[in-house]
Amino acid sequence: MIGTFSLLDVLLNIAMPELIKQLPLPDVARKALAEHSGPLGALLAAIAAADRRDLPMASLKLTALGIGAKDFLEAQLEAFSWAAKIRPLG
Repeated sequence: MIGTFSLLDVLLNIAMPELIKQLPLPDVARKALAEHSGPLGALLAAIAAADRRDLPMASLKLTALGIGAKDFLEAQLEAFSWAAKIRPLG
C-alpha cells in the first residue's frame, strides 16, 4: 500500500506533504512517504532508484535492507503479473 500511496501525488497532482496532511496515516507511513525514512521509506528509496535505472544505488539500498537481487526481481515479476490480471494489456 505504501508503494501505491507513493504515487498519489502524481495521480492527484497534489504535493506529497499536502496529501500526507489530509490522509489518516500511521506515523511510519507518513515518514516513509515524506522522508523515505524508516524501513518502508528505505524500500521506497530503493524502488525509486531502480525505477530511475540507478542500479548501483538500488543494489546498495536493497542490500542494506537484506533483499537480494533475485528476491527483488521475483517480487517485481509477481507485481507485474498481478497488475496484468487486473488490467490486461490491449
